[in-house]
Amino acid sequence: MSLLRFTLAWASLTVGPAVLAQVVVVDNFHVGNFNDTGFDNGVIVGQLGLAPEDVIGGTRWRLMQSISLGYHLDVASDRMNLQTDAGLSMLALAWGRLVSSDNIPGEFPGSHLGVDITANGNHSFQLQVPEFDGTRLVARIHIQSPLLRESSSPTFEITGPGTYTIPYSSLSGNANFQNVSGIFLNFRELTLPLFSTATLELGSFSMVPEPEEWAAAVGVSLLAFGLWRRRTPSVGKVAAPRD
Repeated sequence: MSLLRFTLAWASLTVGPAVLAQVVVVDNFHVGNFNDTGFDNGVIVGQLGLAPEDVIGGTRWRLMQSISLGYHLDVASDRMNLQTDAGLSMLALAWGRLVSSDNIPGEFPGSHLGVDITANGNHSFQLQVPEFDGTRLVARIHIQSPLLRESSSPTFEITGPGTYTIPYSSLSGNANFQNVSGIFLNFRELTLPLFSTATLELGSFSMVPEPEEWAAAVGVSLLAFGLWRRRTPSVGKVAAPRD
């Protein structure tokens, strides 16, 4: 087998899954606008019939709990926005069906997602935070699968705007990653200076492949292309006549 054919065959076998790796949206906050100015405090609210390409499973659940009604929570301009003047506040978001547990406050009777979160090479959750100006915000991700199996990430701290990546390998528990029924994102321990207001914006929540997979795919593709170019005669070049 020629070097070129061997390289292409090797790439298709070993890097093919990486090329197929893709971002899977849990929620991009493009749909399901609402405007909660305190009237849903402590109440689990479900938004059904949302576009599945924007919200996994087509349903978003939210639970805002605050010691004050001085908060404003909404979805607008393709972002979820929270402003609060209370340091003791919690925002929880859920997708799919989730049963109340030590980690999940309340039952979310949505449709079973039945999703394989590891499909297409995905290895991590990724949270985009365009804005956060509070003092401290701690978050955690939980997933559930049938038979009350559940796994949880370690707590991670939102310290400001940025991209937060939580590898599946960091989750502990017994959930079946190939048959996830619900995903729960919990923001808790929000603190802010006295007599001030905190703002939190969420841009998207997704499942993503590891960056090295993309790098490997690009690297092998460039190698194969370079070998092909070296072995392919240039267009328009005329061979010198032989004596």
